[in-house]
Amino acid sequence: MRIRGIPPDPGYVEETPDLDGIIEIEILLHEAKPDLHAPDEFLPEHNIVKDDYHERELDDRELERQRKEYSDSINSPVLPIYKPKRGRRDSKLMWKPKEIIIHEAVKSDPITKYFLGECPQVPVKNAGIGKAKNIVAVSDTLKNSSLSMLDKILAGKQVVYISIAGNAVDVFTMPDDRMVCPHFNRIKMASNGCFYQCDWCYLKLTYRAAFPFITIRVQYEKIKQQLEKRLVTAKTSIMFNSGELADSLAMEHLTRAGREFIPWFGNTDNGYLFMLTKSDSVDDILDLHHNKHTVVTWSINNEEVSQKFEIGAPSLERRLEACRKVQEAGYPVRMRLDPIVPFDGWQPAYFDTIRRIFEKVSPDPVSYTHLTLPTMSTTCSCGGGGGG
Repeated sequence: MRIRGIPPDPGYVEETPDLDGIIEIEILLHEAKPDLHAPDEFLPEHNIVKDDYHERELDDRELERQRKEYSDSINSPVLPIYKPKRGRRDSKLMWKPKEIIIHEAVKSDPITKYFLGECPQVPVKNAGIGKAKNIVAVSDTLKNSSLSMLDKILAGKQVVYISIAGNAVDVFTMPDDRMVCPHFNRIKMASNGCFYQCDWCYLKLTYRAAFPFITIRVQYEKIKQQLEKRLVTAKTSIMFNSGELADSLAMEHLTRAGREFIPWFGNTDNGYLFMLTKSDSVDDILDLHHNKHTVVTWSINNEEVSQKFEIGAPSLERRLEACRKVQEAGYPVRMRLDPIVPFDGWQPAYFDTIRRIFEKVSPDPVSYTHLTLPTMSTTCSCGGGGGG
């Protein structure tokens, strides 16, 4: 698939970007096509989950049971309609972890205190220093999970580790020719920072062994100092991608990162924030002074594809409604069809998805990712991965 005339999402901000380029799409299909309506069939070579410890295999029915159990545990994909509370959603109805672990150095951090205040019934542990083995050792949730890879992944999605800022700002690059997309600047507010369970997300497998938990970074003032250092030395505008290792908005109700950093970027001359998300948790950012220095991008898919493979994520309609509200608040918004899955009838299905997008919002560039079957390799046009 190819899109022409559109600058990459998170890599950089051009002085005069061409946002009106003609979109040309070419889709390469493989003979194998998943049946979205078959309850016990998944993408080719994706219906087997290897157990890292016993090398056993989970059959499809067991995998489906565990997925449903996980989906039910976070009240999704069908969540109740939230009633606004002081201009925001009722936090009692929103996702919370089952366990919180804190680095010794951030116990008194204001964001740590806010996070704990929003989770009054959640057990809290102290990990001392931030080594992964220490965190796993104090976590009852992780210790009590079974040895299967899938169980450890699902358990890790329920544990949040509150970390020091560390090296939160850097440039993503690779030393060899594996890097196809542009190098891009990152702001790492979280790692493995998403509680959704999308089948194609690399985060859940990347962190399954060494860091099988959600990490959020606090000490926001230190992160701002790192951003300032990068911006002062830059000769051009820089866009920082917050969605490469996390969903940028899924935990906003607990971290307040958007409320802290969107106005901060809005007050800079050459700093831009790129947020990538599947979340519809946007109420807390609608009233912020963003100065169009924050671009909010939704990762979306055909509705049937999303229901089957994006476990726990908000529905297409909820994402589009969130995008509409953010666009009405003046933010630049973008869309990523990510990935395009070539199932039987995919063409009219995705045309309908695109129609629904433009009936609801008027996004800037529409990026894409195409899925090549049966190897599950994914090619991205946008210059950054994403928890979103």
